[in-house]
Amino acid sequence: MASRFFVLLLFLGGCQPPGDGASGRNEGRPPNILFILADDLGWKDVGYNGSHYASPNIDRLAAGGMIFSQAYAASPACSPTRASILTGRHPARIGLTRAIRIRDYEEQLEEGGDENSDEAASNKRWIEPESLSYLPESEPSLARVLESLGFDTGFIGKWHLGLPPHTPRRFGFDHTAAVGFYSACSYFAPYKSFLNVPDAPFGEYLTERLTDEAVRFLRKERERPFFLFLSHFAVHGPWQAPPLVVARLQKSLDPTSPQANATYAAMIEGLDDSVGRLLLTLEELGELDNTIVIFASDNGPTLRKQVPLTSVAPLRGGKQELYEGGIRVPLVVSWPARIEPNSISEVPVTSVDFFPTLVSLAGGEPAEQGDGVDLSGVLLERDEISRESLYFHMPHRSFTSAIRSGDLKLIHRFRGGDELYDLSADIGEENDLANERPEDVARLRGELLSWLQTVEGGIPRRNPDQR
Repeated sequence: MASRFFVLLLFLGGCQPPGDGASGRNEGRPPNILFILADDLGWKDVGYNGSHYASPNIDRLAAGGMIFSQAYAASPACSPTRASILTGRHPARIGLTRAIRIRDYEEQLEEGGDENSDEAASNKRWIEPESLSYLPESEPSLARVLESLGFDTGFIGKWHLGLPPHTPRRFGFDHTAAVGFYSACSYFAPYKSFLNVPDAPFGEYLTERLTDEAVRFLRKERERPFFLFLSHFAVHGPWQAPPLVVARLQKSLDPTSPQANATYAAMIEGLDDSVGRLLLTLEELGELDNTIVIFASDNGPTLRKQVPLTSVAPLRGGKQELYEGGIRVPLVVSWPARIEPNSISEVPVTSVDFFPTLVSLAGGEPAEQGDGVDLSGVLLERDEISRESLYFHMPHRSFTSAIRSGDLKLIHRFRGGDELYDLSADIGEENDLANERPEDVARLRGELLSWLQTVEGGIPRRNPDQR
């Protein structure tokens, strides 16, 4: 599309070394922040990670900033990771550990109880812990903090953190548009339930509409810095894209590749074009140099639905799993005025780190009760960080938790059995070392369970009525 050509010119001819291009009118002003979150986009779904699917604008954004090669979502599911980004707190600490479902919303509307209390739960051998169906307003909010620092705040797209009254506005977003309280039921207008876009013309494509709204926000006259959170629905199902784009890409994809689904490729192209349009808009406004642009995903991908969609190879697993393919995600941070281009950081980071990092870069003081680490030193000075372990908690469906300590990763299964991997030698988690290194298993399991107790994370429990 046209935006791809223009953004190519922008990056080939318009980039300047850090510090040389910031406009005078931005001197002394905190940077703008544009956070672009993809939905279910896998680590291997971007070109700079070797994907067979094209993402030229995302790749150019990566070339102009810092790639985090070991970036993790706090959860392999939508809602928990989104809560971690907004609050800087781990989903297990919040009590929101499962993607909010339509039936959770229905129970909320009907003032019903948790599904584990109903008759169906009595037939299960294991009972899941409760998970909130909304993000409590008592939790910290990145938007509230940035608003207090003088930012003009906006949220566009997928919220998935509760029905009204638990809306983005309650968490400090002054401007909202096309807010979706669940995944898209259709990518073409008229959109269906839980998505508020009343004026959508028939046949409009959702990814393009969200981008239009974001461009409109960026072009608004303002004297303050802005924080825009653009939360795309793509590439979450249903897998739908403009037919002409799908037909064009079908001709160029290698049918023998594990990434050969033309509809999925078209959804990535739409997402990539969105990034291109936003960067071009920032350049036209003279705001690109002084804007921090974050591109990330909320968890790993759905690998197949009736037909193959994508691959995360050499990683293992996908969405809803605590293998690397379910939690390792693409992450790029660009700030032309300050971050060295073509940078790669191998520091393991996670989505709870966005809160303290962005507050620090905006000139504020991160909340002490958060679980994240300030990455501003990594971004600006290539520093290391002091953090011994990363934790993950998925007490639903797979009944698992995980800990990464250094290069060792333990997956603990509450129904029995642990797996141990050395990620430095086995990124694909093919060689389980649990039997060979029982001392490491015991040490990491103890640390993981101690952390769960500290954050009061809900634990699956055996149903006493089932033997």
